[in-house]
Amino acid sequence: MPILNTEPRTDKDRVEVYVTTNLQEATVDKANLIIRNVVLLGSESVNTQGQVTRRYSDTCLRNAPAIFEGIAAYVDHPDAADVKKKRSVRDMYGTYRNVRFMDGKLRGDLDLFDTPVAHHVLAIANKNPNAIGNSIHAAGRFHMDGAVQIVEEILPRTKWGNKASVDLVNDPATAQSLFEETNNTNDIDKETKTMEFSDITKKGLSDHRIDLVEEIRIEGRESRNKEIDDLNKKVTELTEETKTLQTKLDTLEVAASLAAKAGLVDELLEASSLPKEAKTDIFRSTLLNVQEKKDGTRTIAIKEQIESLIEDRTTAIGGKKGVKNAGGERKTNTPGGTKPLSQSEVIASL
Repeated sequence: MPILNTEPRTDKDRVEVYVTTNLQEATVDKANLIIRNVVLLGSESVNTQGQVTRRYSDTCLRNAPAIFEGIAAYVDHPDAADVKKKRSVRDMYGTYRNVRFMDGKLRGDLDLFDTPVAHHVLAIANKNPNAIGNSIHAAGRFHMDGAVQIVEEILPRTKWGNKASVDLVNDPATAQSLFEETNNTNDIDKETKTMEFSDITKKGLSDHRIDLVEEIRIEGRESRNKEIDDLNKKVTELTEETKTLQTKLDTLEVAASLAAKAGLVDELLEASSLPKEAKTDIFRSTLLNVQEKKDGTRTIAIKEQIESLIEDRTTAIGGKKGVKNAGGERKTNTPGGTKPLSQSEVIASL
């Protein structure tokens, strides 16, 4: 079972526990220097929003008299610098007797010493019991039930090994505490403020503040979902951008390929023996549309096909392949006999 914790646990068996109560239900026996029926501990604690933050089990309250019987009562809390030190007898003004569990609360009779401080406390308790109250300094063990701490046991010593004590404070409604009977102290805030964050562990949070663990888990899940959504949006944007760039690249590659092919066509036409009249735009367009093709298992390259088309055209108009301005005749039968065709007539007939 975890230890009640308001500060980082350096001693795993002892941590600080404060429980604040007032003297509303007490009665003053001035003659015997006794303040009777002081409530030391109730069944539950609430924060400023009225939410129950801690409950003290029936077993805890029934076993507590053994811890609180004879417990020392001191004036004021020790200074922060002295909180780990043993309390001085000069600050001790009484002890608690007849501690019992009654009507769902831990009660006791404050047996005062015959000192000026004790008489001063009696006077305040008699006139205005709400002006002062007890702040119990002890240690305890608890487990979590959802966001509520269930206190199972109050221990007889603080985490520093000092005996548990009951300190008289002058503002019980606003006392800084871990447990309080009033509704005016946000014990959750106090617990958070006194914690040294460098000593927080995952297990410590799981043991002591399951509500914070759940809150962190929810925030983490929401943050992770948002991050995933943002990444998905970014992936979509990058995908669209990639498609656009690929389209531009394909366009540039096609343009570059056409330019290269046009250069090749012009180069081969220039080197051929085709007459200028045979190098028509239609023939050039035919050459530009040539693509690689298969002849069985052999691939016929574009250049080879263009050369073959130019050679066929050269031969068709009577020229010699590979030689510019080559001669040659094509004849046709006429009524007057055989007549050679002019070159322009041959080209037109192709």
